[in-house]
Amino acid sequence: MYRGQSLARTDQLRETDHIPEVLLKDYQRLLGSQPARRYNPKKLVENSSLFANKLVETITFLDNLTLKDSIEKAGTRMYVSDWSNGFLRYQTCF
Repeated sequence: MYRGQSLARTDQLRETDHIPEVLLKDYQRLLGSQPARRYNPKKLVENSSLFANKLVETITFLDNLTLKDSIEKAGTRMYVSDWSNGFLRYQTCF
């Protein structure tokens, strides 16, 4: 999938009009012609301010929840409580 459609040609990846300006340089580094020099997507997510928000934090938390043992899962109640309170505050802003 690319821009909500199937990717027909690889040169479509060079169309950057839909990429936020703050991500453009990193996006271009992800497409580098030398695989060894390409930017690591994990580093992009970890270092970009666009990904530093409650939604991304929650998705990451839920992705890793299945990997946790029962003791770790028991400790998630506090996180879920904090998240739900923050989510409700976020919803009331709109």
